[in-house]
Amino acid sequence: MPHSHPAVTLTTSLLLAIPVCPFPAQSRPPEPGTEDFALMNEFKEWVVTQHAANGQWCCDLGDGRPLHEDEIRFIAGHYQIRYTRKHWDDGTEEWIDVPASALMRIPNPLGMPVAWIIHGHVFCLSLTGAV
Repeated sequence: MPHSHPAVTLTTSLLLAIPVCPFPAQSRPPEPGTEDFALMNEFKEWVVTQHAANGQWCCDLGDGRPLHEDEIRFIAGHYQIRYTRKHWDDGTEEWIDVPASALMRIPNPLGMPVAWIIHGHVFCLSLTGAV
């Protein structure tokens, strides 16, 4: 019976435990001194370890941003997010649809919605705290 070397087994286990984002962070982390930085930095460990209901990793601190009441809405049976330059460098100021697969159903320590968006595509939306 073949035996694995303990170092190989440990290395393999550690690699499998690391969250993998299909894309590197597409946005910069929030700028120090901004409201986004103050909110997201405090909860950085939570932000970078989240995934959507379908198992997709939400990605990086640079892709996730907190949302205020006027930046999220429920219309025609689905959520939409205002994709603003206030939060994302390539924001279009338009409302974008949130796919059902992006919704998260876990507690959110920020107390307000958080969205992870890359190039106008919503990968994750944590609604806890949404009004």
